[in-house]
Amino acid sequence: QEICFVPDDDYTLLLRSRRPEALRPGDIVDADGKVLGRHEGYARYTIGQRRGLGVAAGVPMYVTAIDPATARVTIGPRERTMGTRLTAARANWHADVPERFDATVQVRYNHRGAPGAVRRTGPDSFAVEFAEPVHAITPGQAAVVYDGDRLLGGGWIEDAG
Repeated sequence: QEICFVPDDDYTLLLRSRRPEALRPGDIVDADGKVLGRHEGYARYTIGQRRGLGVAAGVPMYVTAIDPATARVTIGPRERTMGTRLTAARANWHADVPERFDATVQVRYNHRGAPGAVRRTGPDSFAVEFAEPVHAITPGQAAVVYDGDRLLGGGWIEDAG
């Protein structure tokens, strides 16, 4: 996606100057650890990504995990990208909300949002249990909480499952 503050939309150049380790080559593996291919930097991938994997598997494959420590990108079928829960931190609430409540939670910019049970776990953290599995809940992305069209708040996804 486009990043407005990056000159010429060249996020690779930005990463190379600020986080060069994110562009070191690594393996693309399946859930069993079998090497299916190589990549030129795990920062070029995101959970749920299907296009541009550079691996032919005979069935559509999606990024299911990224391990920065090993530069390993794991791929698998779409069902392996589905999750029913998340935890978020650094929450910012724009409305008074109770300790537990139902809401619609958006987990990425183009996600329509999904119904879930929200539980505040601290002054700046919360957990969500979704009513149905959600595609590509990704640590590092925002979880934004709504009541209809009304923004309640949000936080940064730390864990998903």
